Amino acid sequence: MNIVNKGRKYMKLVSIQSSDRELLEQWFDSEHIYRWFGDSEYWLTEFEYEPSSSFMVYYEGERVGFCRYTKQMPSEYETFFSQISEQIPVEYSRTLDNFKTSDEVNLLSDFPVYFIDYAIGNTDFIGKGLAKKMIQALCEKLEHKGGFILAGTSSLKNTPSSHLLKSQGFYYVESCSLFIKVCV
Repeated sequence: MNIVNKGRKYMKLVSIQSSDRELLEQWFDSEHIYRWFGDSEYWLTEFEYEPSSSFMVYYEGERVGFCRYTKQMPSEYETFFSQISEQIPVEYSRTLDNFKTSDEVNLLSDFPVYFIDYAIGNTDFIGKGLAKKMIQALCEKLEHKGGFILAGTSSLKNTPSSHLLKSQGFYYVESCSLFIKVCV
């Protein structure tokens, strides 16, 4: 369980349970989620397959959304890094303690890659800053693992999500259509 405090209000991430399925189906069938995520069966199966990294998000005791992270398989790293290594901005790499030039950024291939997905299901809570807190909570869950790379799959057409990811330090890599954040 992960708790992010905001004054007296709090957010809690709890592993998705089978009892959450009906609500998740409703959310995936809603226009604001379906247009970005598509078929609910795919995602519900993913949640069941990765229960330790799939979370129902509670805000002040109410279920408001979901989030998850999935680790990319090491066999897929080479393709991933060949797509992003040339596009990491030099000024971004200079902000990293251990990487001073764009060539040194290639050392990032030793870092695990986690893809993240998130959505606010309860429309009463859209636009209240909770998605930002979800991303922060996912980062907190992964911090103990050392350096890592987060990859967000938001569509550029999903303007609120794209702006959110950028505000959280992600940058867009056109060759693989992903938002990337290096966490060291």
